[in-house]
Amino acid sequence: MPNNENNNFEFPNLNNNNVNNEPVNNKPLIEIPQEYYDKIAKEKEDKARAELEQNKQDAEVKEAKNLFGKLIFLVLLNAVIIFFLISAYLKYNEKLILVVPVYIIVMAIIWAIKDKKESLQSLALIIGGMGVAVISFLISAIDAKQVDLWSYYAVASAVIAFVGFILTTMFTKVVADRKNLKALQTLVMVIFLVALVGVPYYFYHKNPEDMYRLVFQKKAVVKAETEDEYILKTLNNRYNVEFVCDMQSIRAGTDQQNRRKNQRLCYDANVLKNRGIDESNLHSRASEVENDRVIVESITYDESRTQYIVKDDYMDVLMLRNFKEKVTEALKQTLSATNVILYLYPEENCTFIGDCMDNKDYYENYAKEVDAKNQFNSSSKMDLSKYLTMNDTDFVNEYKFKYIILITSPNFGTEDTYQPAIDRTLEQLDKMGLKNNYGYLIRLHNIPAENPIPMSVYEIEGDTNSSKTFKG
Repeated sequence: MPNNENNNFEFPNLNNNNVNNEPVNNKPLIEIPQEYYDKIAKEKEDKARAELEQNKQDAEVKEAKNLFGKLIFLVLLNAVIIFFLISAYLKYNEKLILVVPVYIIVMAIIWAIKDKKESLQSLALIIGGMGVAVISFLISAIDAKQVDLWSYYAVASAVIAFVGFILTTMFTKVVADRKNLKALQTLVMVIFLVALVGVPYYFYHKNPEDMYRLVFQKKAVVKAETEDEYILKTLNNRYNVEFVCDMQSIRAGTDQQNRRKNQRLCYDANVLKNRGIDESNLHSRASEVENDRVIVESITYDESRTQYIVKDDYMDVLMLRNFKEKVTEALKQTLSATNVILYLYPEENCTFIGDCMDNKDYYENYAKEVDAKNQFNSSSKMDLSKYLTMNDTDFVNEYKFKYIILITSPNFGTEDTYQPAIDRTLEQLDKMGLKNNYGYLIRLHNIPAENPIPMSVYEIEGDTNSSKTFKG
């Protein structure tokens, strides 16, 4: 085999013609456009932006939840404290009412320092206070026996809520945003604070009894310079009614304890106004309102301080006389009795309302009933105004009276007539819709043919019961 001196290797035929004749192509088989890379970059940017926005929204939701939780906490806190502050100054000490503005101001300052302008205290205070007001109003519609008390809670908490909202907003502005406080805003704040103190002070000095009753739902100790003024203020406190007294009707005397007393005739001012009668012609026209006259007694208690025990029969004139007449007439017909007398003995203070008729409770309470200090306290604090809108039956049912009934008849000649008469009496009281709130005492008197003087033949005393019925 001849040598390959040129070191050229020979290969099989690999189509050298194609290799030698076609140029080599070094470009990629598929070309990717620039728009593709731009799209990828934009998607990454949008994703990053979406993630950032989502994180921001999550943070805002989390912050909103935290603020809502804080608001709920503050609302409940303010509601509870407002309720207990009102309860405290009503039940325990009237001076505790001063804690209310102190609490409002201190809480406003604390949260303004802590949260600056973002403080939620003003909003929480008005929501909490109005919440107490709404709940109290709803309870007043259910609890008929304490409707006045719950109505007071509703009004008082609403007032605290609105006044507290303004005060809290003011102090938050002063503490947290003092630099932006304008002169006009400052002037309005000062005027509000002066009015907040000055208006109640003015009305208290103008009419302390009414202001005291409005704020504390209690009767103020009457302050007067004369006996006449003291009597009129006491009657107004007791009934929330203006009275006019006939000064020419005054009769002086002494009571069983040898205390000086004055008796006079007084009238509801509205009754006189409707009849066209005024104080100047009252004495000459007294006969026109004879059925409306109220006998008022003033008994000396402490003349050095112009203090008196004031008794009156206004509730008798307004309700009890008519009530007694209805009941006694009904019992007369039921029993065919010659005479029926009804006395209403109250659970307490028979000196001022109802009848101090002898029964076991009267003897037990006698020392208290005749004690001068107890009489003065009752005279000063008694409030019967809420009963004036009732009819006579509702009033007697609401107030705790013991029914003391004296029945005289010629039919009580034998013992077998006693219990049937008692049963019919009790059945009639139930039939009339009367409630046995404090028990009863029934005395039967017979009129013998040979002696027209009534003789006591039978007596029975009963207590109240769970059903408040007489027949039981």
